[in-house]
Order: sequence, then C-alpha cells, then structure tokens
Amino acid sequence: MTTLYITNHNYAPYLEQSIKSALSQTCKDMEVLIIDDGSTDGSREIIEKYRHNAAVRIFYNENKGLIQSANFALAQAKGKFIMRLDADDWLEAHAVEIMSTFLNNNKDIAAVFPAYHLCDAAGKTTKTIRRSESVMLLDPNDKEPHGACTLIRTNILKEIGGYTESIDCQDGYDFWLKVRNTYKVAALPEVLFHYRQHGKNLTMDLKRIEGARGELTGLNKPNCSV
Repeated sequence: MTTLYITNHNYAPYLEQSIKSALSQTCKDMEVLIIDDGSTDGSREIIEKYRHNAAVRIFYNENKGLIQSANFALAQAKGKFIMRLDADDWLEAHAVEIMSTFLNNNKDIAAVFPAYHLCDAAGKTTKTIRRSESVMLLDPNDKEPHGACTLIRTNILKEIGGYTESIDCQDGYDFWLKVRNTYKVAALPEVLFHYRQHGKNLTMDLKRIEGARGELTGLNKPNCSV
C-alpha cells in the first residue's frame, strides 16, 4: 500500500483539483489522508464531500503548520511508501503507480521523485523542471520545492526521525540532508506532478527558506549518521 497525504490551509480554490487527482490514480492500492490545518475559507465543505470514500481518511488539526502535519501523517500512515501532495498542486493519473513500481523494483532506493511542471495560479504550465539526484542531495542553493511529490519508504522516514519540528520554514530539505550520506535516491524523467505558484506558497518566501536551510544544515552535518 501507498499512503498519499494532502496538507491544506486555506487553499479552497485549488483543493478539489488536488483531491481529485489523488483519487484518480491508476494505482488502487493506496490510502489518501486529507489533513486540514485550521482552514477558515470553506475548505471543510470541500473535504466533507469525500467523507464516505473508502480510500479517504480526514483529519482536522489547528494551526500545527506543514512540518507537524507531515509528521502527523507519518504517524497515521499504513502504507509502506508515503508521499505528500500539497492542496494547491496536482498529480498525473499514473504518478503513484510509476513511482511505487519503481521502488518495488529497486529495493536499494529510499526515495524517488519525478520531473514536474511549474504552473501559474490558473494552472497554466510556465516551465518544466527535471532534476538529478545530485541536485536534490547536494546543492544548498536549489530554490525549487523539495518536499512534495517525493515517494519515500515509510520505514526509512521513520528511521531518520521524520521531520525536524523545531524549524518550521522548510519544504522537505530536512529529509534530503538526513538521507544524503546513507541512502540512495532516484530521479525519474517523466513529468508526473504539477507545482502551482501563486504568490502564497512557502517556497516563494526565499529569505525564510534560506534561513531555515542554514539552521538545518547546522543540525545535520554532512558526516553525521542517521
């Protein structure tokens, strides 16, 4: 089984597209966790439409933030693989199937991530991003998102202690720092993910991200063990 979790805070205009893309996956051996973090914009009404879907589990939390929500999802996950999908982004229908098949066929790989389209607020593609394993693991200046749409072996994410909650302005960079000396990761050339940029994304706040990454790098020195 694969666990796909959607994190949401006041992204009602985009939320339904994200949920539908999760539930339209060609991979059927999966669960979808919807985690709402204190939204006040009508997101609950959208989420409740999916209350009776057998694949869906719904959780309402109060302003925990992205990192605590990610660790909450990890604690709830039943799948041997886990992936985050933000509520303003969406997946190609075969995304989970392709990535989970890859991990099943490559037992030495801890995580896999695809190419993706950058999109504007309306969903129009503005750029296509393809990255190598070395960029994901070694380049501290990489400004592209690191956390969403990365399929990770759940047991490995638990082994490294999940995400560091003491530093809240991060988008998965913590994970890459923790695994880079111990585990193998892989990049796929297929475009499987649509990352929407609309001015409110965490990844648009570069000063906060750079500060958080500096703190995380200090916590996770290159030669530390995990």
